[in-house]
Amino acid sequence: MSEMTLNEYKAWVVSAWTSKTKKEYTLRDDFIMTVGLGGETGEVLEVLKKAERDGKLDKDDLTLELGDVLYYLMMICDRHDIDPAEVMKQNIKKVNGRNAKKKKTK
Repeated sequence: MSEMTLNEYKAWVVSAWTSKTKKEYTLRDDFIMTVGLGGETGEVLEVLKKAERDGKLDKDDLTLELGDVLYYLMMICDRHDIDPAEVMKQNIKKVNGRNAKKKKTK
């Protein structure tokens, strides 16, 4: 598979989520997206816990679980008309601001 942009991946996720031609999200969709994100985040934590406990990380399993987290994140972005690139941009700004504050207090 060739490399995808975030927006191409988001479009694929949306098409995999539903076959509806018009995006009409319901309260049920919101529930599944948010609970799904929480559940898959828990799966990531479980993989990392086992890695700490056993001294060996299963990267394939972690990759699969991170993919599930990304899937739900993309659905939530689509549901609320948020560009994933904007999410990254805002996150970089927030983290850089936090890091700048830390440097000033040292």
